[in-house]
Parts: sequence; structure tokens; C-alpha cells
Amino acid sequence: AIASGSVNFDVDAGMVFIGEISLDGSVRTVSCLTERLSEARRLGFSRAMVAKAGLPGANVLKLGSGFELLPVTSLSEAIKLLR
Repeated sequence: AIASGSVNFDVDAGMVFIGEISLDGSVRTVSCLTERLSEARRLGFSRAMVAKAGLPGANVLKLGSGFELLPVTSLSEAIKLLR
């Protein structure tokens, strides 16, 4: 929300962001990523932007088809993908 307001564009309502942004702008993974992604899908989200570092530990096969993961390492990379 902060980034979309500062660069003047809207974020897709079907997108969820799961991660932690550090002071230097890097995106860090969070615990229970697989469970958070499953819950996001259950709530109707179709895309998720997550920390790239968290993907090796996540069971993405559990999500099935029709759910897009966008792994990022930084806030600036996330903003570029959203434009």
C-alpha cells in the first residue's frame, strides 16, 4: 500500500504480499509460508508476491494450478514487477 501510493499506481485486488521489508528495502521470508499461501488462495487471491529466499522451503505444489507466485528480493524489484 505504501509503495503503490508513492509511485501512483493501483495494485491488483487478486494479489497478496507475504514477506517482511527490511530497512534497506530487501524482502525477507516469513515463517509458515506454505500455510499463508494456502490461506491466501482459500480467501480468493490468485497471485502472491513473496521473498525469493522463502521458496525453497515452501511446498508450492500444494497450491495447485491457477495460483501465480512472484518471487522478489527487494522492494524495488517488486515495484518493477507490478508496473
